[in-house]
Amino acid sequence: MEWKLLFESIETILDKKYLLSRRFRMLISKLGMSKVWESAIECAKNERAIVTITNNWGENTDSWVAFQKSILYLHQHLSIKEVIFFISSILEDYFNYSHKSFSTIEIKECLSILGATEKDLTELDSIFSYVTLEFDNMDNIISNFDDVNEFYLKMKDSYFNKNYRGTNTYAYTLLEGIFKGYLNHFRIEYERNDELRKLAKKVKQDIKDNCRVNELIEPALNQMSGIIEIIDVCRNRASDSHCDSQSDMIMSSFIKDIAISVSNMILHIVKEDNNSVSGLVYR
Repeated sequence: MEWKLLFESIETILDKKYLLSRRFRMLISKLGMSKVWESAIECAKNERAIVTITNNWGENTDSWVAFQKSILYLHQHLSIKEVIFFISSILEDYFNYSHKSFSTIEIKECLSILGATEKDLTELDSIFSYVTLEFDNMDNIISNFDDVNEFYLKMKDSYFNKNYRGTNTYAYTLLEGIFKGYLNHFRIEYERNDELRKLAKKVKQDIKDNCRVNELIEPALNQMSGIIEIIDVCRNRASDSHCDSQSDMIMSSFIKDIAISVSNMILHIVKEDNNSVSGLVYR
C-alpha cells in the first residue's frame, strides 16, 4: 500500500514519455543503473506478454513498470537513501527537461512512511529546493526579469553535472538579473555595469526605506550584504581554487541554495506590489 501511494504521487508529476527519452537513458547511465534498468524493462515486457490481449500496454507502460521495479530493487538490495537519491535525480532532471514546477510534499510523506529519517528528508529538501522558486509564468508577473529563468536553469544543470565553477557563476548572474529586475520594477536608477554588491545595496536600501517586508524578514535582509560578499568572493576565486571536489561541491551547494532563497524573497516582494511597472531605467 505504501509503495503504491509513492508511485501514485510520482505519477502525477512525471510525463511517462520522458522515461522513453534519450536524456533519461543518459541519466540512467550516469547513475550506474543501466543493468538494473535493462533487467527491469525485460521483466516488464515479459509481464506484458502474458496479460490478456485486451490490455492496451505498450512502451509507455513498460517504462513506467520498469521505473517502479528499479525503485523496489534499490530498496530491497540497498537502502531507502538510495531510493531517495534515485527519485530526486530523476525528478530534478525531469524538471530541467520539462521546465514545469511541482510539489514534492506527498513524495516526502510517502518516503517517511517507508522509513526515511528526518536527516534523509532534509537532504531531499536541499535537492528539491528549486521547485519553490517562483519562475512559472514569469512574463505574467513582470517583464523586467529578463533571462533570469535561463540562468536559474543553467545554475541547476551545472550543479547536477558537477560543474561547480559554472554553478557559482550562474548564481551570481541569476542574482544580478533578480536585483536589476527589482530595481526596474520600482523605477530605481542604477548603472548598467553596476556590480552585484552595489545592486544588492540599492535593493536592500529600497526595501528598508519603503518598509516592503515585515519585522520577521528584516534579520535575513540585514544579512544580505554578507551573503552577496560570499558569492562574489567564491565566484572570483573559482578559477584559482585548489580545493578538492568535495569542498567545491559543498560550497557550490551553499551558494546555489542562497541564490534561490534570496531570489524567492525578492520575487515575493515584487509579486506583493500592486503597481507593476515595466521598463528599464538605465542611465
